[in-house]
Amino acid sequence: MTAAATVARWGSASTRRQLLAGGSTGRQIAAAVRGGGIIRVRQARYVLPSTRPEIVAAVRLGARLAGPSSAHTYGLWAGFDKRIHVSVEPHATRLARVPRRVVLHWDAPPLRVDAECWRLDIPTTLRQVVAWCDRETALACLESALGQLSVADLLAVFEGESAAARLLASRARPGCGSGAESLVSQRLAGRGIRVDRQVRIAGVGDVDMVVRGTRLVVEVDGRTYHQDPTAFENDRRRDAELLRRGYVVVRLSFEAVTTRWEWCESMVLGALATRAWNPVLPA
Repeated sequence: MTAAATVARWGSASTRRQLLAGGSTGRQIAAAVRGGGIIRVRQARYVLPSTRPEIVAAVRLGARLAGPSSAHTYGLWAGFDKRIHVSVEPHATRLARVPRRVVLHWDAPPLRVDAECWRLDIPTTLRQVVAWCDRETALACLESALGQLSVADLLAVFEGESAAARLLASRARPGCGSGAESLVSQRLAGRGIRVDRQVRIAGVGDVDMVVRGTRLVVEVDGRTYHQDPTAFENDRRRDAELLRRGYVVVRLSFEAVTTRWEWCESMVLGALATRAWNPVLPA
């Protein structure tokens, strides 16, 4: 395996020790650097030319992506904080100059030989998100993590944490296909509107959520929804089937949920005030 292939296997950044363990010799590593296949950004730290800037920034500091920045790399909800959060070990030394957009934290656990050198693991990431972020962002992150962890595993992550952190973890419910769905569910709950998630409807399939006691379906489109014409057409068919079965459908875009929530809320409240208040009828 080439040095560049080893770096890629570790997620686009690796340590010298990991390169050596991958079969590269010191001479081969040096040759890969001279040839431009890998870049040495810090003593014993290497990245690819294509490595994302936030990863390079973390590795160059001798840090790892942390909290919401790390969550984003795992496909978890990370909120709207555009800064780069990185973490170093409490007694770290020889740090490079911290760039303006980088937030440095001093709580990273020791780097294991078999761990990625550019981001923290999921359990540590989740604990940081709960500690650093607002409640809505933290709960959305935890609920998006339930696509990768079981409920029991998630609760275990917070054993030994504060009572507030354990309570928040206990409120995370599975069934959210995205962080935006969690935001919708949380915000509707704040208005006293409870929903059931991932409800299976005969002839249609699973829908994102149904307001309890009604036939109001709320669907939340993903960030890249309009880039997939097949998904777009399939959802038009599903909406028609739902209407034929007596359901009212409110479809919210990612952009609307994250930037125009008042409008989204008015759509749901309007539907509840008109056609969707009827008790659920047999399917």
